Amino acid sequence: MGASDIMLKNQQPPTINIDGNWKRMEKYQKLTDSDIHQAMYSCHPNKKEEDVKAQLMATGALNYRTSVEDHAFRISVGLQSGNPYIVARPIPRTIPSLDELNMLPPRPSTSGRLVNPVDTLRDLALRKKGIVIVTGQTGSGKSTTLAAMINHINVTRQTHIITIEDPIEFIHRDRQSFFNQREVGPHDDVPSFEHGVEQAMRQAPGVILIGEIRNRATMQAALQAAETGHMVFCTLHTRDVPSTLQRVFSMFPGPDRDQIAVQFASTVVAVISQQLVPKAHPHTGGRGRQLVAEILVANDAVRVNLRKNDKNLETMLRDAGNRESDAGNLQMDRELARAVHLGLISEDAARLFAVQDNFEKTLTEVKGGTL
Repeated sequence: MGASDIMLKNQQPPTINIDGNWKRMEKYQKLTDSDIHQAMYSCHPNKKEEDVKAQLMATGALNYRTSVEDHAFRISVGLQSGNPYIVARPIPRTIPSLDELNMLPPRPSTSGRLVNPVDTLRDLALRKKGIVIVTGQTGSGKSTTLAAMINHINVTRQTHIITIEDPIEFIHRDRQSFFNQREVGPHDDVPSFEHGVEQAMRQAPGVILIGEIRNRATMQAALQAAETGHMVFCTLHTRDVPSTLQRVFSMFPGPDRDQIAVQFASTVVAVISQQLVPKAHPHTGGRGRQLVAEILVANDAVRVNLRKNDKNLETMLRDAGNRESDAGNLQMDRELARAVHLGLISEDAARLFAVQDNFEKTLTEVKGGTL
């Protein structure tokens, strides 16, 4: 049915999320506490029930990857009043190409040439050093976009790619490149993201993928890896590019901030922020959601502002998107308005996902052909 998530909860039938909407599968019986425990134990990599239960009670959560028949899932178990519930996210069997991400079509720049978001991702994927951050809220498709970029590297050039994930989602097969995919956890391949990055730097990687930047230590390790000549891809849970930059700086309060601003400015290649917006005509245009992305590709002007820890990051992004030399940049609200203009999403949906207060002005300008 194309569900993005499946929830198993006591005294409820299985519930699925399709295009952002949860639906109870009433044709199935309500699940019992015993059903939830059985599902949790049967698909956990550690088959010892007492060990799984002890880990859940100690941390209040379990995260792992599993396979049921020929379907792969990312499993997240939580506790509610001491009882477990499960949210399972199906992992596509095949890794999509960049062309299959369903990005917006090319747009004309002020010079008249077409700017293709997919070509921008293609270019970013083939950079040899620096850091690319893909951001968005949970369920915005960050992992899929990263998988497609890493897959593009895999099919186009030879390099050693190390991924550090919790849990491992997409399984990459060696093609042109060589993979070592490491899972984070106390009893897994590596105890933490930062340890994984530090170890990876000793193993001659060309590319390091960090599943998620969760704290200062991991961010420091990622920046160090990028600074020493590696290409680093990672994710953050932020809504747009300005909030991503603010989040990075906020990890380093006090006297460390200026040093990190210089280090980040010298290593950042791009920040990509994305949202999945319900389509305007799901029945005629295909069920699903439209990927809308904001992209800031760092250039000299951007790096200067970052070194200064410039507070007016939204202005910086808007100006970068308007300059000819930065034709690959995209601004979220402008892209939302363009998606409305193309008939892909509704005005109401665009307003709901807009990140700035002056979205109505942006929508009017796009309608009038001035953007």
